[in-house]
Amino acid sequence: MKRILVTFALLVPSLLTFSTPLALAHAQVVAQSPAPSSEVSELPSKVEITFNEKLISLGDGNQLQMLDPEGNEVTMGDLVTSGTSISRELNPATKPGEYYVSYRAVSADGHVVAGEYTFNLIENKVPAIAIAPPQAEDESGETGRNLLVSLVFLGLLLGAGYIFWRSRAKK
Repeated sequence: MKRILVTFALLVPSLLTFSTPLALAHAQVVAQSPAPSSEVSELPSKVEITFNEKLISLGDGNQLQMLDPEGNEVTMGDLVTSGTSISRELNPATKPGEYYVSYRAVSADGHVVAGEYTFNLIENKVPAIAIAPPQAEDESGETGRNLLVSLVFLGLLLGAGYIFWRSRAKK
């Protein structure tokens, strides 16, 4: 009986430790317009950040701002929170250089996601927008981690079963 208690005393904390990362998933950015590190010849009409989870509006919890190369705010009007995206209209800017975007959003689970990035507005020599298309989220890393956690869990479960079986076989 003592071995069974020891087995469970070791097994339960291990299971809790290795299964927790699956429950800690929070909202992540899946698309940004303008795209980070991109070069655009013309600013879009709005700046928009899209997440993989629904967002909630809590007072000033969600924020989105864009600054021109001189540090002047380019965003105007109210922030719009719609489903999984936040956006703000932009003043038409013509100053070439590095633009700075900062954001803060609250996901449906209450987790705050914040970040910042830059992109470059280049001189408009050719009248075309060079905005990078939104890229799909690469979930291969997440899938590999989930598989690893599952295999560790299975190994712990099999190990505990073996210890239990061996303790019963000796009697």
